[in-house]
Amino acid sequence: MGRYYAERERHKLSKDRERSIEEVVGCRDILTTVYTRADNLFPLTESTLRALHHDLLKYYPAANYYAGQYKTVTNRVVSRNHETGEEHTVLEPSEPGVITAMAMSALVDWYNRTLPDHPWTLLVATEFVFRFLAIHPFQDGNGRLGRALFIMALLQTEDKYLKGIVPFIAIDRHIEQNRARYYTVLHECSQGQYRADPAAYTYEPLAWFLLKMVTAALADIEVHRARYRNQQQLSETAQTVIACFKAQPETRLKVSDIVITTDLPRRTVQYALKQLTEKGFLQRMGQGAGSRYQLVF
Repeated sequence: MGRYYAERERHKLSKDRERSIEEVVGCRDILTTVYTRADNLFPLTESTLRALHHDLLKYYPAANYYAGQYKTVTNRVVSRNHETGEEHTVLEPSEPGVITAMAMSALVDWYNRTLPDHPWTLLVATEFVFRFLAIHPFQDGNGRLGRALFIMALLQTEDKYLKGIVPFIAIDRHIEQNRARYYTVLHECSQGQYRADPAAYTYEPLAWFLLKMVTAALADIEVHRARYRNQQQLSETAQTVIACFKAQPETRLKVSDIVITTDLPRRTVQYALKQLTEKGFLQRMGQGAGSRYQLVF
């Protein structure tokens, strides 16, 4: 579950490794909560949202003073090019204080009243997440939390087919792979400005975008089935080695790390790593003694 967030953050490691790893672990925690407790989180409360936000940032010490609290200063939805550093404002959210507090109260109330009886869960989830992003209630982490809330809304539906398939598809991965289009669509829905009246937004572009992302994620099922079959064919030694990576998926491991953890001979570990890399389960980074390996998600 949280492994899909790990892939999203991997490209940031070269610029801000510590922060990225902390984000990965926080995302994994809140996704675990969403996937295992979605039914228990309905009706939704603002306290639940604040608790999820706190868990998202709890591994990032600099966020201690604002984790789980609504924003106290103005923030923005920003599209950032990590190669050039260029930023583009996608949306100017609500002002902090009373405006944000009232908007969040109204949003949670609307969600709890609308979801149970609406025939199209995807449309409710779309409006819910967009309004959340338009408010941008927290100082940091709104985008990550918003994508987790989209999954939560799909899991809280009465549609047994949707509930049955969502835990096994990586919707967030596809959103990240189409990040530029995602930000463009968010801007289309709002024209870059927060609106107190939710009817002033145009939700259709985002609904179509998210439907395409769900469809693309569904197409991955055959890939995952093949990957599962390949994993079942791995040797016992390779299974032992890959278990080291699954225990800490955000970490890059050296041969010596695995030797210490598994107590396997070094040459055996090296052979297993070669097999796992060739079969696409691991990615090798670096050469020689400094090589590290990371799980491919």
